[in-house]
Amino acid sequence: MTAPHATPTLFESDKGPLSVRVGEHALEDPVDPWLGAGMFASAEQVERGDHVIVFGAGLGYRLRHLASIGCEAPIVYEPCGALVDLARERGVGIPPGAQVFTDLEALHKHLHAVTKPKENTILLAPMPYRRAFPEAFEQLGRTINEVQGLVLLQRNSVMERAGMLAERAIGNLPRLAAVPTLGELGRPLEGSPAFVVSAGPSLDRNRQHLVAAAARGPVFAVNTSAPVLATIGAPIDLLVAIEALDVTEPITKAAPVTRALALDLTSGFANFDAPVERKVTFMVDAPQYRDLADRVGIGTLGYGGSVATAAFAIAHALGADPIVLVGQDLAYTDGRGYAEHTLYEATRVYRDGALIYIDRAKKWDETTAAGGLKVPSKVRPVVDVTAWGGEGEVWSTHELVLFRRWFEMATEQIDGGTRLINATEGGARVAGFEELPLAEVLAQLPERSHGLHAAIDAARRVPQTKITRAAQDVMRASNRLARCASRALKANGGRNRAAVERAERELRAAGRKAPLAESHAGPALLEILDDEALTLRDRTSKTFEAIRRSAHRVEELARAASQPLG
Repeated sequence: MTAPHATPTLFESDKGPLSVRVGEHALEDPVDPWLGAGMFASAEQVERGDHVIVFGAGLGYRLRHLASIGCEAPIVYEPCGALVDLARERGVGIPPGAQVFTDLEALHKHLHAVTKPKENTILLAPMPYRRAFPEAFEQLGRTINEVQGLVLLQRNSVMERAGMLAERAIGNLPRLAAVPTLGELGRPLEGSPAFVVSAGPSLDRNRQHLVAAAARGPVFAVNTSAPVLATIGAPIDLLVAIEALDVTEPITKAAPVTRALALDLTSGFANFDAPVERKVTFMVDAPQYRDLADRVGIGTLGYGGSVATAAFAIAHALGADPIVLVGQDLAYTDGRGYAEHTLYEATRVYRDGALIYIDRAKKWDETTAAGGLKVPSKVRPVVDVTAWGGEGEVWSTHELVLFRRWFEMATEQIDGGTRLINATEGGARVAGFEELPLAEVLAQLPERSHGLHAAIDAARRVPQTKITRAAQDVMRASNRLARCASRALKANGGRNRAAVERAERELRAAGRKAPLAESHAGPALLEILDDEALTLRDRTSKTFEAIRRSAHRVEELARAASQPLG
């Protein structure tokens, strides 16, 4: 098995042009590299790909061939970095449009940024490279599959939840007059640790330490883990929930030990009425909400779509150092999904080859269905990831990988002075975090107080006049979008292509000024896009009608939100 760092050796091919080998493997044709490159791929192959990924740069012969048949911007993964320099210095060179990566993490980020649902990615892997670098080839395949799984997951999440989240954001606007926002708190945790407690099964190993943790810094529990802390009488300094669903049951169970509740403004309406007196709210940093956040002056919080990433981001925003993860498995440890004493503790996971079967707790399905969402499939592709501690692998899914990668990217963006510790003692390894047992972390930290709750009590609320103006602005922008959609529908019915194109331009301009209404229409638009039986004219009409319907709905909600809570 050849290692990626093996030294490449140049030699003269039978026809004269240079070839190269690594170990016993000739990476370019040893007889005629140009002829070998010409047989590598056809124009018909590359025309079918929205993205063409090439395993190995070699000395550039294959990449030059691809450019000659119209593939001028392939994505290249070269497992032996020295070959990139050789291709440029001694080979035929790498075409200017080719994007070459020697690091799989960098390639993953690039693919995730450029790949869209339903796009076709073609992998071209010459057999000499596959023989020379079998492990690298396997890892490349896993990277491509992971990215495609993440893109599909994100698309499906948008398809199902975008309309609901937009409605929650508008409907909760009046609450800003009574509930302070995260941005008003400042950094009351400067110099204080924070413990972010999630509900992974490995939490069972550390629950006995949570009371001691609370004496050293604030404990941030997510709504799924909160009942665990209530069971053992450990105080929760901030219970965090982002769900658009009603999750008042676990919040209520933990209310006796909860000192404050943090809710995303898109959280379910009932969650704001949960029996925790001290509350604070925030808004996710997503394009559709930024305009609204600017209008009410509350700022946004960047987090990765899970409640645990939100709790982590809040801890960092408040100045906590170190930030300690507990119960953050990001994998299915010992075939379980959740810790004991959570509502979903009965969830079990089984594996069969490349698939895992998630036997969810009945409560999980009931909560999802009650919120009007579809219960996800119980069968998922398994993703094997490195275990906490670095020994062996554990089962994960594309969804959990997405959250893990958010944590890993966060480590690159956070000030290097902040210490990040993963004290889960199970689940998946998270790159960039120290791995320490929780007991060892606590032994390093003194007992101390903090000013989080005083900061929440002292924070200013958003003036009612600003809330009213913001809601009215959303209402007017949505009304304009609805009128534009009506004109577009009329133009499409008249079969005047020029009029339709003019109406579409007006509609796009109005949509940019009504991001919440545009986002609300997202699920319906994706369903229309997926309906391959529609004619172009019918698809266009349905698109305009979906936008008009969403715009009217958002206008109606914004009108109600312009009035104070009664």
